[in-house]
Amino acid sequence: MLKGLDMLKNALYGLLFATTTLVGLSSAVAARELTTDEKQVIADTVRGRLRDPASASFKWGNLTGVGNKVDNTASAVYCGYVNSRNAYGGFVGDKPFSSFVMLVDGKVVSAVVLGIGGTRLTTTAEYNFCSENGYGPSYFARVR
Repeated sequence: MLKGLDMLKNALYGLLFATTTLVGLSSAVAARELTTDEKQVIADTVRGRLRDPASASFKWGNLTGVGNKVDNTASAVYCGYVNSRNAYGGFVGDKPFSSFVMLVDGKVVSAVVLGIGGTRLTTTAEYNFCSENGYGPSYFARVR
């Protein structure tokens, strides 16, 4: 369950993303590998949504370049895989996740989790959302 500050943060990120998209002030964020620090920012956010955050392991791909830019600030969607333990202590297997990332001067400085696959329905929804944002089947094939 999101707490008040997290809900406000999510709303502000969503507003910035929608504003830059609707206003049309967009330019592509260059496709590239994430740095160790950028992975940490995203991983910490994803871990906050897991039952056993300490058990999480990630598979990373490139930031695709789908995004919007205004001055030195940009937004983008990032998708990857996470595996962690469930309530019974077993690993659930790689599940796709999506996140909205904010970049300042080209570096990921914060992230908000949009979703994590789990059930067949949520996993399909994550793959579809990621595909619509530049992370299609060939992307996930390379991440594995």
